[in-house]
Amino acid sequence: MFLKSIQLEHYRKFEKKEKIEFAHDSWNSDNTDDSKEVAEYISKSSTLIIGGNNSGKSTIINLLATIQKCKSGSRNIFSYNDFNLKYLKRWYDDNVFKSQNESNTDNVEKYPYLEFILEIGVDENEDIISNLEKILVVGDINETNSNNKQTVVTIKMRYELADTEKFKKALKDLEDDKAKISKLMNTGTRDDISMNGEVSTRKEIEDKEDSQISKDDNLKIRYRYQYLYRKFLEIISKDYFVLNFYSLNSDTPVQDFTLAPLIKVKTIEANSVKNKDTLSRAYNKIVNTYIKNNGIEDFKKFIIETNYKLLEATDNNIKSILQNSIKTVESTKNLEMNLHPNITFEKIFEDNIVYEYIEDGNYIPEDQFGMGYTNLMVIIANIVDYINLYDGEDIHGAINILCIEEPETFMHPQMQELFIKNISKAITKLLGKVDKKTFQMVISTHSTHILNGKIHSGNTLDNIVYMNSKYINNDRNITNLLDSLLEEDTNEMNYIKKYISLELTDIFFADAVIFVEGPTEEMYIKYLISERELLQTHHIKVFSIDGAYAHKLSNLLETLGVKTIIYTDLDLKRNKSEKDVKNNDPNSMNIKNVTEKYSGKDCCLTTNQTLKEFVAEFKEEKNEDINNKIFELLKNNSEFLKVTMREISVYSQGKILGSYATSFEEALILTNCVEKYESKLEYLLEQTLPRTNCIKLNNIEDKRADYSYYYQVKLSDKKRIFATNLIKMLMNSGKNSLLIPRYIEEGLKEIEEYFGDEKVEHGR
Repeated sequence: MFLKSIQLEHYRKFEKKEKIEFAHDSWNSDNTDDSKEVAEYISKSSTLIIGGNNSGKSTIINLLATIQKCKSGSRNIFSYNDFNLKYLKRWYDDNVFKSQNESNTDNVEKYPYLEFILEIGVDENEDIISNLEKILVVGDINETNSNNKQTVVTIKMRYELADTEKFKKALKDLEDDKAKISKLMNTGTRDDISMNGEVSTRKEIEDKEDSQISKDDNLKIRYRYQYLYRKFLEIISKDYFVLNFYSLNSDTPVQDFTLAPLIKVKTIEANSVKNKDTLSRAYNKIVNTYIKNNGIEDFKKFIIETNYKLLEATDNNIKSILQNSIKTVESTKNLEMNLHPNITFEKIFEDNIVYEYIEDGNYIPEDQFGMGYTNLMVIIANIVDYINLYDGEDIHGAINILCIEEPETFMHPQMQELFIKNISKAITKLLGKVDKKTFQMVISTHSTHILNGKIHSGNTLDNIVYMNSKYINNDRNITNLLDSLLEEDTNEMNYIKKYISLELTDIFFADAVIFVEGPTEEMYIKYLISERELLQTHHIKVFSIDGAYAHKLSNLLETLGVKTIIYTDLDLKRNKSEKDVKNNDPNSMNIKNVTEKYSGKDCCLTTNQTLKEFVAEFKEEKNEDINNKIFELLKNNSEFLKVTMREISVYSQGKILGSYATSFEEALILTNCVEKYESKLEYLLEQTLPRTNCIKLNNIEDKRADYSYYYQVKLSDKKRIFATNLIKMLMNSGKNSLLIPRYIEEGLKEIEEYFGDEKVEHGR
């Protein structure tokens, strides 16, 4: 039995219905390598919840811990803090604060509520009737999945208003308070003012002049709103609400039902290193478990003998002395004492092994050992204890979930990346032959290294839940990642997954990402970001990726909702002879009219696959259609080309000083072929290329801009040197030493506007 998914509505960060799917696997009984079997099982049964700070990772783990104790008819399970506050505020504004909508409070269906829908999977070999007898009356049994041989049972939980009249009375009292405080503060009855003191659209239409309220009135109105709203939140936290269980298609609550025997959750909290004895306590727990599994009979004999010897010693030597002392206070007829030894297996190992490590022959106390190692061993100790101790009845009769919060605390990157593999090996060694005890692991993290390890070890994006720390289009973006978000071709998909695990896991935690084609653009744009105050305050990642692959990540990027800029080259198609600088006049190699050159041609004017895909919107279009769209995008001699698809914008070069730039280097050269910057450009080129490759302008009619493609060809095998010299010049002479190509500048401005317009709304 396992937890397949939970759907949440109105709970904490999740205003609208959001579904989280959990990983589950079965033991492979044919595998003779126990270490490999444990590692594979733990990896496939582990759900990785990733996201930045304040994205909702802990919210899910807290919910799992809460629902395991839930039973029908319970009150005070949740407080106002467990409701989505945007949802509560909107309900309050619509139904309480604005007097004209007061009648809405009579509609029970509109009252605040929390809802959770659990999908529970039951394997075919489990006895559904005996184990789920109570659940069957509340759950809908779906048809068996013939592939996985599983049945899905659905349970709906709803935390809803029970004492309607009391709740309405409390709201009526709140209405009275509103009138009293309005009179005391002399604010009148301005119910059109929101929490921020802004005049509503309705009022602005009715009386624009009245929107000019004084600063003092604004403060009074805001205070009144906040005071009454907090009173409303206190009402939500009272015991007017009750937890009910329903069959998915029924409106009748089920009585006398509890999740307690069905779901069992253990949580290992973040930062388990509490004091200087933490490591010793962890090892005591491990030793305790190991001894129980290996040679406990000898210890039982030792404990019995020790208790007997202690009893003998106390009876013969101490008991009589204590009894005689008691006689002086009370007659032994009324008070007689006894001493009974109580040495147990647990007490011996609870706090009686001290961990030390040896360095140069000296014994060093544990509090001087690395905290990352200590934290890892504490986690392993808790897992070993969990696997070893939970009852056999729980194995088949309950859903067993082990939650680990942010295990990366104190761990260095390599330890984080090998986390799942390390705990699998340690569990196997410590427990020996592992019984087939089924459990699920839920790991919350904001570590790119743990994410790397998860993707790399399984070569899959499955079983990863992405929690976005931003609202996208007013929705909380929660994504159950799947391989299907990537290229369907198996070879391509495997390459992309490997590339993500090795290079791109930061896209899951970034505020915005920028993809470029090569190292020159990467270094250059990172420098420009460092010089812009607004961009410095956000986590913007720049990745160098081949232009043939940027578009293959588009589905994943759109699903994540991360703001993305792709800088890719125009890459105008040329035949071999057109690229030959030896046999061509250098100042005749530039392309000055794309419409004239490529109109009516069967070939696509660009060789850049990313640009083709975005211009064609990932449809099968003829080259002629793609060319016509690019002609349209480049009309009016635009210096840049832009294609936008939701949160992704692709920027490429356009026509600069009469020529079409086809690479970053050519765009930089053309942009700076103006009087104020040309000498600096010439110096940059001379620092990078041999002097024989640098063209001297012999007369006033010569223009360096006409040689831009020639320089691009000459720089093709010296891009790293060019990038280094470019950054040196910028750092030594200042950011204004060279002009920024227009297509680069427009992309950076778009990101600045994205953050500057506050399109990203952070939630509670």
